[in-house]
Amino acid sequence: MKAILIGGGALVLGCVGWFALSGGSGPVAAPPVAGSFNYDAASVVARKDWLSKHADPMAKLFDRSLPKGNGERPHMAVSGWAVDARRRAIEVRVQVKGQYGIDARAVPAARRAMVDQICPSYVRSPLGANKVNLHHSFFGKGGREELSFVISPLTCRAFM
Repeated sequence: MKAILIGGGALVLGCVGWFALSGGSGPVAAPPVAGSFNYDAASVVARKDWLSKHADPMAKLFDRSLPKGNGERPHMAVSGWAVDARRRAIEVRVQVKGQYGIDARAVPAARRAMVDQICPSYVRSPLGANKVNLHHSFFGKGGREELSFVISPLTCRAFM
């Protein structure tokens, strides 16, 4: 049974690969909701609605771009998303199935590669303009979180 390394292998190649396949635009490349939005001036209900309108197409784009392996290659799929209007956040959960192993030493490099790929489009997007935090969590065997990373004004400060 061949183990596929997440962090140094399949997860990085899969996630960074989908950025390349989608033109390097990252998950915030979903069609923006028409008109500009002032997050700070909006009510909590309006914020939640606005976040939801962005989260659904973003999650669908992200899901279509993830590796869909079978057997010896990991299969990744968005298993859900949630918005938190008070925390100014969208959380996306990705389920990883199939055969894989974890190379913990490669996880920091995987996070950095994903941040470097997503940040350029994030800072130009309505989500970036409104300083929304994008939380990505990858869950594997037994529901254990294998990798997580956040796209935010802080993590993307070098691209602003």
